[in-house]
Amino acid sequence: MSNNNNRLNVYIIYLITNNLDGRNYVGKHKLRKNEKPESRSYMGKGKHIQYSEKKWGIKNFSKEVLAICYSEDIVNILEREYISLYRSVGKAEYNHADGGEGGHGKLTKESIEKIRLKNIGKKLSDETKRKLSESHKNPSEETRKRMSDAQKRRTTHYRDSLTEEQKIELNKKISKSIKNSEKFQKAVHSQEFKEKLSKAGLGRPSPTKGWKYPKEHNKKLSESMHKMYNSPKGEELKKNLREKRKLQIITEETRYKMSKSLKGHAVSEETRQKLSEIQKGHVVSDETKSKISAARKSQVFSEESKQRRKESLRTYWQSEKGQEQRRINSERNKSLKQTKGKKWYTNGIIDTVADSCPAGFRPGRTHTATGSEKRSQSRKDWWNSLTDEERQVHTKKLADGHRGIVCSADKKSSISKANKGRKYYNNGEIEVMQFECPEGFVPGRCPKAKASISKGMKSK
Repeated sequence: MSNNNNRLNVYIIYLITNNLDGRNYVGKHKLRKNEKPESRSYMGKGKHIQYSEKKWGIKNFSKEVLAICYSEDIVNILEREYISLYRSVGKAEYNHADGGEGGHGKLTKESIEKIRLKNIGKKLSDETKRKLSESHKNPSEETRKRMSDAQKRRTTHYRDSLTEEQKIELNKKISKSIKNSEKFQKAVHSQEFKEKLSKAGLGRPSPTKGWKYPKEHNKKLSESMHKMYNSPKGEELKKNLREKRKLQIITEETRYKMSKSLKGHAVSEETRQKLSEIQKGHVVSDETKSKISAARKSQVFSEESKQRRKESLRTYWQSEKGQEQRRINSERNKSLKQTKGKKWYTNGIIDTVADSCPAGFRPGRTHTATGSEKRSQSRKDWWNSLTDEERQVHTKKLADGHRGIVCSADKKSSISKANKGRKYYNNGEIEVMQFECPEGFVPGRCPKAKASISKGMKSK
């Protein structure tokens, strides 16, 4: 018995009695080394008996040993039996559990009913309410930490006991209950809540900063977003976003911050390629084009914006990319000057530009249509496909668009230089200015075009 590791465990069943009102408490206890059964160093662990001892003073409580045993199973059985025995005669008032497994078990239905009946009609005094309110206000950091740890333990233990399907179902229920809560929705959309959230986040780094998601995760996310945006629900979401953006007012300060944040941001070739692929096949409607045009026409730039644009252009032309573009522009201008006043000649295989027709060549170009010739032909086909009414509407629209426009002397000079050596040719419907007469055309201007010009001059 001298060896402490081989000594027997000793348990006791004790009875603690309140000498002032006669209420008592039955409990069990494992004796420590050299602790005597009748020792008052341990006077119960139940929260109700501890609260009462603190309120009335430990000296007003007496302790009595009811049984001693050497097995935990036996002491659990004895505790339940003694609590049941004392309850049968209306005692064990401080015991709110059945015993046997510790004082933190669930309350019986009888105990719950007794507590309910006892509290019916009870009214707390104003002082008690005030004390309860103060006790819940501004808990200390230590108390907050204990409450947080306890909640984490409870949540973790509960979640660990669930299967993956149950966890998903639980998350859905929580999300649904929050979304359907009117109080939560009002709080989230209130200006006060947004201001508090903004202040709380000031100076804090983003929680996702530095995160790198796996490629598989990004691919799945992209596919799910693409699927969602192409669904009827996605169309409704796009519509709501567009309406919200219309009402959104972006201040000059915000614009400046956005511009500053994007300065020096280099777009990789991979990103450019992705953007290009996304835009392929994307058709912009006439309505969208008209909206963009109207927005640009009504756009007014401030002096500060104009100054920033000048600075950005100056920075660009001083950079390596700008210098390279200057060199390309210079070479292009040189080639244009070298071919000024020259004409195209062909030998049926190759085309060349020269002052006079070389030997073996003839004026014009090969049968292979160039980009400008293709565009000219497409314009002709389009014009021929129009009805007389549509042509009149289009002509009027062009005249209205050019009415009131005053060309500068430099502009007139540049137009004159560009058309130098060209002549008018027409096919009876449209007229063009070319160095050589195109096939199907005759020299001179179109009678219809002359009539519309003279009519416009008279109306002015």
